[in-house]
Amino acid sequence: MPRRWLRWLILIVALLLTLSFILPYFVPFFALASPSDGPTVRIALFLETADGRLPAIDDVTVTAVDLARREVNGGLRPSFAGVALPPAGNDRTSLRLGLNGYRLRLLETPNPEEALRAAQFFSTKGLKTVLTTATAGGKTVYRLESPAYAALSGGGSRPNALAAVEPAYRQALAAFRPGAQPRRIGPWGFFAAFESPEKAAAAADRLQAAGYEAVLAYRVQNGKAAVGVFFGAAADEAGRTALLGEIGPRLAALLGASAKPDPVGPTDPVVLSERDVLFGAPGNAVERLRVPLAGELAVASGGGAVRVEEKKDGRSYRGQIVVTAASGRLAVINALPVEAYLYGVVGVEMASGWPMEALKAQAVLARTYALGNLKKYGVADLSDTTYDQAYEGLDREAADVRQAVDATRGEVLTVGGRPAQALYSSNAGGMSAHGTEVWGNDVSYLRPVPSPDDAPLRAAPLWYRIQRSDGRIGYVHGAYVRPTGGTNAAGFPYGIVTGDNVNFRPSPGTERAPIGTLAKGEYVVLLEAVRQNNAYRWMERPYTGLELMQMLNDRAAAALPAPLTVPVERLAVAERGPSGRVLALAVDDLLLRPKAPDSFRAFLAPRGEAGVRSTRFDVEAMGELAILGAGGRLRALPEKGAAVSAVQSGGRVTASVGGPSGEIVLLGGKPAGVAGARLSAALPASFALLEDEGALAPDGRPVRVASLVPAFRLVGYGYGHGLGLSQYGAKALAEAGKSYASILQHYFQGAALERRY
Repeated sequence: MPRRWLRWLILIVALLLTLSFILPYFVPFFALASPSDGPTVRIALFLETADGRLPAIDDVTVTAVDLARREVNGGLRPSFAGVALPPAGNDRTSLRLGLNGYRLRLLETPNPEEALRAAQFFSTKGLKTVLTTATAGGKTVYRLESPAYAALSGGGSRPNALAAVEPAYRQALAAFRPGAQPRRIGPWGFFAAFESPEKAAAAADRLQAAGYEAVLAYRVQNGKAAVGVFFGAAADEAGRTALLGEIGPRLAALLGASAKPDPVGPTDPVVLSERDVLFGAPGNAVERLRVPLAGELAVASGGGAVRVEEKKDGRSYRGQIVVTAASGRLAVINALPVEAYLYGVVGVEMASGWPMEALKAQAVLARTYALGNLKKYGVADLSDTTYDQAYEGLDREAADVRQAVDATRGEVLTVGGRPAQALYSSNAGGMSAHGTEVWGNDVSYLRPVPSPDDAPLRAAPLWYRIQRSDGRIGYVHGAYVRPTGGTNAAGFPYGIVTGDNVNFRPSPGTERAPIGTLAKGEYVVLLEAVRQNNAYRWMERPYTGLELMQMLNDRAAAALPAPLTVPVERLAVAERGPSGRVLALAVDDLLLRPKAPDSFRAFLAPRGEAGVRSTRFDVEAMGELAILGAGGRLRALPEKGAAVSAVQSGGRVTASVGGPSGEIVLLGGKPAGVAGARLSAALPASFALLEDEGALAPDGRPVRVASLVPAFRLVGYGYGHGLGLSQYGAKALAEAGKSYASILQHYFQGAALERRY
């Protein structure tokens, strides 16, 4: 072998040996997704946004989890700017992560009970705190601080700045310990490198004992990480300069003659290491890493997964957890290959156990959405909320979900070679939407198509619309009422309540608060049997004209031509789109037509309540006695030439309408009646009507509740915007033998399936 080739061989072997030592640290942080796994995506788990739609957080706790057994295992491996941080003398099973920003030191005490009392006191004032431990001269002290902010000041233009919250903390501290003043702590200071974490920790202890802020720290420079001590923690550059003048003559004694401290600021690549007290237990302290205000710290797990304790039920995730400063707060991001991400999406957006072809269709759409919406949030591509796609990591994975993702690996839905708008919703209510019915713009490949969505209706439990002995009308779950076999004078069956303190509700479902309770053994009149509100068909509780005025002024102000000044007296659908969804509502003399008609879902609910399920609804104007009959036919009572008689809650037919209860039942077409175009003001506030199908009355006419005061109820179909694929429709089509490709073609006409990797 020529000598030059021998030299090259020796170099290659040496390089491989070197890599064998360093790769265990670097592979978890630099390993990119293999081509078959697609690109890496970044999912925001916590992120401050201008509109506040995503959850935000100040600090986050992560724990190493074994990917297969989902148990704590393996240890965490943090890296900054792609460089692994040296071991810290422990297995790093858990870490607490936050910003090395600007904060207030509220209390420092050797007494852990005092520190905990202070933390609890601040909590009662609605103020968050961070409790850490440090050693000074070999003794432990406890430090209570505010969360860290990425800016010191900025006023109204920077609401996430320390100055904005400082007055509240000062006031609370004065109440807890009169005369005490908080001290500003910041990221300005000095870094001195040492040969080992032990020597750095000893230097930090000497500095603490001398009265200076000092913690173990890591600096990343030129692709290498050094361990050392950070000291100073000044709130600005001037404070750092003043510190150097004070401590300069003592540096050699405190740090050693060979130490050469370098000045650092908020954006320098220095990561601080402290001990953080978790969950109010002084003995339960973990390493806290404070991240500079520029750059990213990534945490991977030797077990293959990382649990984020602050997520509901402590969700676990594949890939890395990345933290960085964004919009003045800590951003927490899950970075992982797109195919692994889909494992945690499909099992949430659909469900394990659904037909495989439906799961495949969902996998293609979720992949298409992800690849078509990269960098949506700047530091992150997508969020884990329904503003994008619901994502719950390992907790919602299942074998059939992974099988569906793997079977469609790399496939996306395209139009003209570009990712389609991969839209989907839970239930289209029998007919998918047209683009103009949702966001106001037409999408050529999204046209209304029939959707077999009624499975939730068939599976929903039975509820009864009942009338109590005092005349009040509402709904109760069928499991808690048993028909007696008897009827009242009008022919309605009696029922008896079989449970204790049974909730009596304004609509057939548990979404709205009860309006009362029923006692065991109470007799009620059964007016109507209906199915519980479900994804296919639903009924809202009645809203009064005053409630409508308030909710529309609150939620729809930008879409109203003028604010409403009196309670709404008339509400009706003014215009519908191609699938029957509402485009405009007539509100008294005003026309409410938002640019995005899907906004009606948010408009039509009081503050603090969820909006209506879909815009495919009808308005039942109870104050006008408008009756919604079969096929959407509206009928007004009393009709000219048709008599109406009142049936009181006990069932007695009477011509003198009224009664002690406040509610009565009207039977259309009975001989005795109330004459005229309007009902007498002697009627109580609300009563029930019978029309032409489905009631428990002997003649089979269903009940409609009416009111003497303006009141409106929405009766609708579907759950979600209805545009694109209906998940329940896809399930039914798959059960009928359709392939995932034909399901997608049904809802996205003209779109094509393409494999991108």
